[in-house]
Amino acid sequence: MLRGWALTASIKGENMKASFTFTLPEEQEEYEMMSHANDYRRALEDLDDYLRQKIKYAPDSQPEDHTVLYQEIRSKLWELRNND
Repeated sequence: MLRGWALTASIKGENMKASFTFTLPEEQEEYEMMSHANDYRRALEDLDDYLRQKIKYAPDSQPEDHTVLYQEIRSKLWELRNND
């Protein structure tokens, strides 16, 4: 569980800075999850792009139920992403 974090903001300059503090080694798992968050985001973006390609460039031989399944998975990814 993420226990410590601080957020500071500059109202005039519109710059924001966020910092997260972890107590190691107790919060090692949380630290690693946070430090790899961009990798996870990128993997989900790559998966979304893969599914988009499978839908957009589906060969005529691709069964319709495959295309529907790809779209359902892609829709679920977007639903989960937008429910932050």
